[in-house]
Amino acid sequence: VQIVSGGLMAGTKAGLILNTFPKMGDYLIPPISVLWSSIYQTTFHNLFQNQITIQFIHRFWAILAVVMIMLLVFFSLKRQLSARSRIALRLIGTLAIFQLLLGIGNLLMKAPFGMSLAHLGIGLFLFGLLVLVTHEVRYVAN
Repeated sequence: VQIVSGGLMAGTKAGLILNTFPKMGDYLIPPISVLWSSIYQTTFHNLFQNQITIQFIHRFWAILAVVMIMLLVFFSLKRQLSARSRIALRLIGTLAIFQLLLGIGNLLMKAPFGMSLAHLGIGLFLFGLLVLVTHEVRYVAN
């Protein structure tokens, strides 16, 4: 969900509007009439064309993803893991916070190219590390 909504953020240029944080304009959560606007062909099109809906989903999932990652790191480090898994988990926790801060900075600065590229690159690296940890925990003997 986060990767797809990030692609939609870039594709629709949704990061160029409502450049405040934590509020989106005047609201923490925009009114339902704005998120599900009737100006789009169908209600379903709001998910792919409504910049406010796309940005809200990306913000919501970003915060939820960071919370989930921090819980994953916290509880996983209490288990017996390989050295590579422990290093990857610590890096995942650090990068998740950095990724969130990059996303907020990207929003506030109206998506400068370098920061957008860093946000994309860190996101890709973070995804790779999560795949690595999943593999380590599932298949590598402790």
